[in-house]
Amino acid sequence: MNKMTQATLAALVLGASSTAVFATNSPPPAPQGCSVDCEGKIDIELKVDPHCELKVETPKILLEDKAGGDTKNGTFKVGANAVYKIELSTANGSNLKMGSNTIPLTIKTTRGGTVIPMGVTPNQPYTSGGWTAYNVEVKSPEVGVSKPVGTYTEQYRIRVFF
Repeated sequence: MNKMTQATLAALVLGASSTAVFATNSPPPAPQGCSVDCEGKIDIELKVDPHCELKVETPKILLEDKAGGDTKNGTFKVGANAVYKIELSTANGSNLKMGSNTIPLTIKTTRGGTVIPMGVTPNQPYTSGGWTAYNVEVKSPEVGVSKPVGTYTEQYRIRVFF
């Protein structure tokens, strides 16, 4: 026989016998570890990062030049989901300023009855699902004729972080 006929015949015999092996009526093997009742699980996870919000409820405190000075209050609230740090500062070192003229201020911040100093204060408690209120009390002295006419300004700054 020539080689071409032999190769064709060999391929036919091998193909037919392999078809016979896969043509059986036996069911596929059952999965291991299962019987009548099978169970499994999928874990579900959500990572919540620290988050804070700041509500400045008094955008401006207007002081008056009057006998004995003036005292006014403002408020802000912090919402957080973890213990946080608060940094309180002013633009002009607690001084009202107009050009080179300054008027000193006394600024006191409280949370409940606790005084919160200027600078960074760590370990501020958070209220789960709520807001923590802060009060800002600003006192100015009587100015009268001691300073030039004009509008003096200062800026109270609040930073909340983790």
